[in-house]
Amino acid sequence: MELKDLLKKYRNEKCLTQKQLGELSGLSEATIRKYELGLRNPKIKNLQKIAGALEVSFRDLVGEKAIDINSNIIRARKLCGFTIEDLSEKTGIAVNRLAALETGNEYPTSQELLKISKETGEPPGSLIMPVSVTNWDFDALINIWENPISTKNQKQTMLLQYFDQLNENGKDQALESLGLLIKIPEYKKAP
Repeated sequence: MELKDLLKKYRNEKCLTQKQLGELSGLSEATIRKYELGLRNPKIKNLQKIAGALEVSFRDLVGEKAIDINSNIIRARKLCGFTIEDLSEKTGIAVNRLAALETGNEYPTSQELLKISKETGEPPGSLIMPVSVTNWDFDALINIWENPISTKNQKQTMLLQYFDQLNENGKDQALESLGLLIKIPEYKKAP
């Protein structure tokens, strides 16, 4: 189910109008309407507000294809040989907060992701994307999330800019990753 459909589903389950959901989440009725029509993707902070207003988890709201940040944080921490306490000490993020992030009960802020990235050496993009897609610029990923009506040319230009920043080994890895992605039916264009 897409985000727009899940928003509508949970709002209807709570017997709320778009206006009421907007008031509960601190957003306008027009904004909620645009999200439900799929005309705009909510910013992460707005998704968190909406999830709170609907009394659902962030993961419930974005669906089964949600970014699996919790397992990526665990993976990054364990690759460094850190305990949750070690990572807490290095990042300044409280142990109970890290535990909530790792269980998927809460969603990290961009600042928390950057701190975790810095201490684990994982690119921020690898923490918010499936494990097979790494080395993306965090701000660019958030921009794509928040502005889904990017043109094909903008995406191609961004892809080429990133590709040009890679050394030969990185370019080989990027091509291999793209080759794997096009084999996954949900990522492949319809003929």
